[in-house]
Amino acid sequence: MARQAQGWKLRLNKYGIYQVRFRHQGQRREITTGERDIGLASKKAALIYSEVISGRWDRQLVIARPGQPVDEVMAAWLESLQGLVAKQTYKFLERHARRLARFYQTLDRVTGTADYSKARLKVVKRSTVTKEISTLRRFMTWAAAPEHKYITAVPALPYPGKDMPGTPDKERKHKTKAVPLSRREAMAILREMPEVSERARRGPHRHSVRDFFIVLWETGLRPVTVEKIEAPTHYRRGTPEIKITETIDKVAYERDIDVTPIAQAALDRWAKDIGPVFGAHDLRVPFRKACRAAAAKGKLEKWKAEEATPYDFRHGRITDLLDQKKATLVGVAFLVGHKHITTTNKYTHPERRQAREALGLPPMRRATGRR
Repeated sequence: MARQAQGWKLRLNKYGIYQVRFRHQGQRREITTGERDIGLASKKAALIYSEVISGRWDRQLVIARPGQPVDEVMAAWLESLQGLVAKQTYKFLERHARRLARFYQTLDRVTGTADYSKARLKVVKRSTVTKEISTLRRFMTWAAAPEHKYITAVPALPYPGKDMPGTPDKERKHKTKAVPLSRREAMAILREMPEVSERARRGPHRHSVRDFFIVLWETGLRPVTVEKIEAPTHYRRGTPEIKITETIDKVAYERDIDVTPIAQAALDRWAKDIGPVFGAHDLRVPFRKACRAAAAKGKLEKWKAEEATPYDFRHGRITDLLDQKKATLVGVAFLVGHKHITTTNKYTHPERRQAREALGLPPMRRATGRR
């Protein structure tokens, strides 16, 4: 049985327009009032709310220009964003816009996301679909602004449920080769990292940088897993272990892993009684700056400084663990979340160096550039 409609709330969007937000029949609705004055917006919100719960609103035509091609409107929207968002963000929005435009084609077809989610979840994971729908919501809010009037209201655009994990994107897998990072290089990068992000210093919220990467290195976990660690579900302050649940692991590999004293200290510095320990933040900029600073001091090769990514901390740590005499493939696989030993075995390339040591040969010369 569907949930009953709840009371409405007003929210001010970035264009200074009030939007009414409420839940109806199990879905969140967010519809623009078209008003900048809170008094007028409240009256309009009450009317919209009444129309929706009575069923009259959904029978209205919400598309002001029903035959308008989506790609043309999205091109105008993207043009309005140039210079206002980061270049990397703009590239993401542009890529999402192209995919959304191909699917919906005209504005009158953008009435929901159920069909889009169903189609996309067959080829990509839920997290990717969620980002694409977030872009669609952002676009539709812009299109509904009074100065644009492409649509008269923003339809319900729900995200896929958490019980719909989707499918790993096979097309993107292994497109780029991992950048090998040794323990010495990883430590050099860590020394150059700030405690918190520069953006956090200017705002009320503190986002960890150094401690996040310390945990990343010490555990060998995927960055997305470390982002999703929450207290007390996955970690309790003062305990030397992390509970990995299927909801935060890429391959749904549930297990309890032990952490080193260094990782525990980093976790304790950010863990609260309840809530995310680190949370999801874009740390690519501080990571790149730290890599370049390490390269400037001769601690990291320049090509690595430009091509390494946070995920390479995981690759480097797995190789580092396997390079230790006491480590076993089974143990490392369990720690980092490989269900198949053959996956972990791909990281055993230091064996050639060990073979040279066994033969009494001198170490191989380090390459001066990437091959």
